[in-house]
Amino acid sequence: MIPQKVIDGIHDDIDDIIEGIPSEIRHMISPYVKYKLDYEHDVDFLYGMAIGKVWRKFSMLMVFEQKRQATQAELVEFSELLYKRALEIKEAIDYAINENN
Repeated sequence: MIPQKVIDGIHDDIDDIIEGIPSEIRHMISPYVKYKLDYEHDVDFLYGMAIGKVWRKFSMLMVFEQKRQATQAELVEFSELLYKRALEIKEAIDYAINENN
């Protein structure tokens, strides 16, 4: 079972990511960045970045605060937690992109 402190950290990180999406979009979907990073689909690219940030946060919390790697059961639990919040992330990206067009 994932320790509550780690779960709270994950939720805080997701909240921060969602809050930061509008400013990140202004930078990441510029033609220059899009050309340099060589991607086509804004939503998919930004969604992948956001999910990657959450995975990284989870890994860092486990290693640095719990002093160990996550167990298989904890990885499944984390995946479920992330799945429950993933739609929020995607909706925030869609909304921010539409606001910038």
